[in-house]
Amino acid sequence: MASQSLDTFDSLFSLSKNINGKLNGSQEGAENVDWLDSFNSYCTPEDMQKAAILQGPRTHSLARFQNDPQYYYTTSNRNNIKTGISTKSRKRPLRNIACIKPWIATGESSNLPSHVLHPPFKYYFLGLMALLNSPRKEITVSEMVNFVRHHFPFYRYSRKLKQTLRTAVNGCKLFELSDRKEFNHQHLYSLKMEVDPWKLLDLSCLDHIKEDVRGKEFYSRMFSGELGLPRQLFYHIVGNRIPSLAGPENSALFYHLLGIKHIPEQSSHLFQVHWTTKESGIEPKFEEEYVNFTADYLSHPENLTSFGEALGSTGIQKKMIMEKTKMFLANIGRYFELQKNHKARGVASWATPNAIEVDKLLQG
Repeated sequence: MASQSLDTFDSLFSLSKNINGKLNGSQEGAENVDWLDSFNSYCTPEDMQKAAILQGPRTHSLARFQNDPQYYYTTSNRNNIKTGISTKSRKRPLRNIACIKPWIATGESSNLPSHVLHPPFKYYFLGLMALLNSPRKEITVSEMVNFVRHHFPFYRYSRKLKQTLRTAVNGCKLFELSDRKEFNHQHLYSLKMEVDPWKLLDLSCLDHIKEDVRGKEFYSRMFSGELGLPRQLFYHIVGNRIPSLAGPENSALFYHLLGIKHIPEQSSHLFQVHWTTKESGIEPKFEEEYVNFTADYLSHPENLTSFGEALGSTGIQKKMIMEKTKMFLANIGRYFELQKNHKARGVASWATPNAIEVDKLLQG
């Protein structure tokens, strides 16, 4: 009986050497490595944590774990982990990590170039212009701020713009206030009555419109709601954190980078400060549903508007180097015209033209 057990052990040991040899790329086994000794090797807490993560959920049959079954062991208590003792206090759910995060806010310079005009519009009127361009006919204060910074460079350096806008529209009888759950319980503003913006302007405002390089036609389109609201994801990631980079130029560059699967990072230095307003208002009108950008939502690239849409049929990923970025921004007007052309033709991804066509546009 003993000899039979010994023979069985020898056969298992031989089998273990063969397995070990195959794992190491040898067909004959590895005589200098004892496969069984690996069970007695020292295991660090980090090794245990990795193994626990790879093992995945252990309690599928328990109802209390079915809603969030992703668990792993932390290394807060090394002794317990070494001995394999598990407690409920050391179980934590895995959290989704956003693949694109809002940039870190930086201090803004208060020195504005002398040629940047200070619009004489009252703050309630700035909010009114934003509301008139909302496809939903209602708007949040944050969307008002995005609209104002998008079209008026002066306010990109106003530290209290949001607070001042909120105070102004709350005290204006033209606006009606409400809130809804789908807007994360933010205050929503709508108009109580029809209003003609031209009749609310004083002489200084009319003079400013004459001096503006965009001319009266731009303001006519704005007052009739033909501009729409700025795109949301850019302002959530960049524009609200570093207001000096707000505007249509950097917004277009942001979505084009996403279109070629290049996640815009703060360290890329691809975005530039733009003081002129001549490109404002010539971009196509975007109509987007309101989105609450949570970390879970941003953890999936497919949720990022325009992600991968500019690659085209070639499927080749192209990263924009600094020189190509400068060309893109220098030809931003032509890029907007390309978008409008695609939109008129009914192209599904008109907001992010094919990267090949954009390259031809930059070269030509």
